Amino acid sequence: MADATIAPPALDIDDLTVCFDTQEGVAVAVDGMSFSVGRQETLGIVGESGCGKSVTALSVLRLVPTPPGRIAGGRVLLDGRDLLALSEAEMRRVRGNAISMIFQDPMTTSAGGSRRIRISSRAGCGSA
Repeated sequence: MADATIAPPALDIDDLTVCFDTQEGVAVAVDGMSFSVGRQETLGIVGESGCGKSVTALSVLRLVPTPPGRIAGGRVLLDGRDLLALSEAEMRRVRGNAISMIFQDPMTTSAGGSRRIRISSRAGCGSA
């Protein structure tokens, strides 16, 4: 009998909402974004300029400028670890080691651009 165990996703984003406070009121930049990325999988986030690609990626890394921005809801799990619950010191250890963002030059990407997030193969394996 085959093993029916399914590995949890390496990155699991659930109902992510990101807002920015403006003089005109609150602007919702990301509204209920959800996706999962498993080991050895690739997810491309593409879209028109201003649709929330960069804000989504920056939110995963907790790099949204606060203020005016804030993660208003949702979960960001990396190997089951809630990145939104980590201290800033803990996040600094995660960024660049377990997860990072690859910024794209808009002149060399497809229309609207794209953003990539890299998940280290060592994520969740303890000490290197």
